[in-house]
Amino acid sequence: MGNESVSEMSSEEYIELSQLFPTIDRNKKRAETRIMSITTPLLRSTNNTLVTDYKP
Repeated sequence: MGNESVSEMSSEEYIELSQLFPTIDRNKKRAETRIMSITTPLLRSTNNTLVTDYKP
């Protein structure tokens, strides 16, 4: 889903990137929030462990 590249870079690099592209970072967070608002109720209805184990 595109998260691989973020996890591979150091937090310093990511902070630099988010300062260079604040709008992209903001849009990404908005998209993640929207995705979670859709998927969390689905997960909750199917398997409670997925919801309780989720850490943003």
